[in-house]
Amino acid sequence: MKFEAIYQGLAGRELTSIDRSRMLRGGRVARQDEIRLQTHVNTSAIDPNLPEIVHPLLSPLYALFDFFELSMQLVIDELGSMRGRRS
Repeated sequence: MKFEAIYQGLAGRELTSIDRSRMLRGGRVARQDEIRLQTHVNTSAIDPNLPEIVHPLLSPLYALFDFFELSMQLVIDELGSMRGRRS
């Protein structure tokens, strides 16, 4: 399965935590306005490997914000929260 996401209107936006649950150093601003992300994945691999799929997919997006390095642990924690469990 091919998955593609396009993020537009990024230039000038600042990376923040919506609910302030994550400590992010302020001032990380995107200079690029758009990014296109894509991946190919076997559908049977999604559930058992979701963090391993999401991390490399979203890392380039987060890097637009002054080279922010998206940690695997942040991905694991957020996916766990979305699924109703904490790691």
